[in-house]
Amino acid sequence: MICKKCEKQILENANFCKFCGYKNETANDDGSVDLYFKKRDNSCQLCGSYAPVKYVEFHQNVGMLVRREHRHIKGKLCKNCINQNFWKFTLTTLAVGWLGTISFIIAPFFILNNTFYYLTSIRLPKEIK
Repeated sequence: MICKKCEKQILENANFCKFCGYKNETANDDGSVDLYFKKRDNSCQLCGSYAPVKYVEFHQNVGMLVRREHRHIKGKLCKNCINQNFWKFTLTTLAVGWLGTISFIIAPFFILNNTFYYLTSIRLPKEIK
């Protein structure tokens, strides 16, 4: 089914468009917002695609001599978003996460954390069958 407002592909009996929020008048059920969000539980919180998801936490450390920057991403993500963010966060931490005293201690833990979550999600299928 195509959304009448944004013209993107949505589920057949969706009450609302998951991209723009437009209410679908042709849906069969009561049109409650709660039902809409229950359906969205199986979509990626980052890209919004309807695919199998898994909760992950990725951390990135950028060490500087006197201070450090920490970034993280947490949530239920699809396999494509997991792969993309794992490599981005982990490679950045490997490259510049060691600079500084605190960063030298924290960076290995962030790398282990990222690797753990990545390995636990490696069997996640890319698409719903």
